[in-house]
This record gives sequence, C-alpha cells and structure tokens, in this order.
Amino acid sequence: MTKANLLHIIKILGLIVLLSFVIDKIVYFTITKISENVYSGQAIGKLNQYLQIKDTTKTIVFGNSRANHHIDIRKLTRSSYNMGMDGKFIAHSAILIKLLPKNTAQNVLLHVEPNVAFRPTYRIDEIKSLMVKYHTNDIIKEELTKMNQNNVFQKFFGV
Repeated sequence: MTKANLLHIIKILGLIVLLSFVIDKIVYFTITKISENVYSGQAIGKLNQYLQIKDTTKTIVFGNSRANHHIDIRKLTRSSYNMGMDGKFIAHSAILIKLLPKNTAQNVLLHVEPNVAFRPTYRIDEIKSLMVKYHTNDIIKEELTKMNQNNVFQKFFGV
C-alpha cells in the first residue's frame, strides 16, 4: 500500500465520520423536537407529562406497575399525578424525584417493591429509558453518567 492510497483511505474514513456525525445530529434534533410534543404512551409521553406538571402538582406517586395500576390518584388530592411505570423500580423513581423543585412542599408517595429493594444484585438498567432526556436535562445527564448508564458514544453522537 502506497502513501497516496493510505492518505486516500484516511480522507474517506474522515469524510464518513464527519457525514455520520452531521446526519446523526440532524436526525437527533428532528426526533427530539418531535418527542418533546408527545404526551401519550408510557415511555416518553408520561415522562413529558411529568416534566410539564412536576412543579405545580401537590401529590406525586412513584413506583412500578403496582403504583401505576393500583393507586387511584383521584382519591388522594385534586392536584396529583401518578408517575408509576411498568418495569421501573427505585433508581428510576429516585432520579425523577431529584427533578422536583426544592422549595415547593409536595407529597411524594414512593412504592418500593420489597423483592427488588432487598435483592442482593439490583441492576439499574431501567433508568436507561431516561436516556431520551440525556442532552436536554442536566440532572438526568448527571445521574446517568454517575451510574455508568451512558454509553461511549453518548457525548459524540445523540444516541
């Protein structure tokens, strides 16, 4: 392989990396703008609703599917929201609780699943669902980084 061929290959690889970065940013920006307006569904929709009302709601319920399906917030207060989600446990709820305003008095009902809370090996994989807000929310970014749930390409690409 000659020096000219090697230089040509390096230029092509550089162009591919640059194009993939630009295309990724365009696609990421577009999908992020669309996802900010989604308020249905358990994943992004419920998270967007929570982020919108978290500062003004008096009572918020956190937890897994039992909290989601078995706690009737209409019986708690008029200003309440059920942030319980299927398959999400204490780490997911802890990050969302950190997003609450510090100076506002709010009631937080946290359902903790005993067989998960006292499990010798609790894996925090469920917080990866918060990755969609990695680049738009500093607290989520900090927590995902602290718990090593972000991947190698997270800062370079909008993965």
